Amino acid sequence: MIKTIFFSFFLLVSLHAESILNRLDSLQIGDRLVLELPQSICVIGVTKTSPIHLRVASATKDVLVRQEKESWITWFEEGADDAIRVDSMIIEGKNISSSIEQTSWLRTLLNLELTPLPKVYRKRAGPRPHTGEHDLRPIWQPKIIVDRQSISSTSDAFTAIWPDDSSPLANRPLILYFPLSDKAVQALPYWIESPTSSYHVTVIDSSHPCTP
Repeated sequence: MIKTIFFSFFLLVSLHAESILNRLDSLQIGDRLVLELPQSICVIGVTKTSPIHLRVASATKDVLVRQEKESWITWFEEGADDAIRVDSMIIEGKNISSSIEQTSWLRTLLNLELTPLPKVYRKRAGPRPHTGEHDLRPIWQPKIIVDRQSISSTSDAFTAIWPDDSSPLANRPLILYFPLSDKAVQALPYWIESPTSSYHVTVIDSSHPCTP
């Protein structure tokens, strides 16, 4: 309980927040990101920059089995058959317009204010040391998947608070991990988790035009 209160307080008092929108200048045409949400899959593709155009397809997790495609990116590029919805978004500075009028999960995500998470607060890999022992565990790093392969990459971690939108995430603190490898899509998070619930989002595949 004490850790949760302190962590929430840390999020609220930080003076170094920046929006995810500020990171999007590094996006390139051809970037693809496949996010696994608790109950669905969301595939994001960059079709144009300056301004940024995104194509976003959402599907239930059984669609790929029915379609018998090689990957979610193949499914996306071949027309996203049986998608729940296919949205297009145009991002120009802080302005986001989309073909679907209601506020989407992605729109909310892009507007989150990020606070860098100091290494001292980051979780570590492996079991906790015994009482009195020095903690020599390395900082935990999420798996980064590019072209269906796990690549070696560290990640920067940031905190944010989901807005009060009456969703299951309303007012919850989040930790977001952005890969540092130039083989990955650095502008968007590859792992999102809530330290106060079991909620998490994982990138299960991605592609980047600079990947060898």
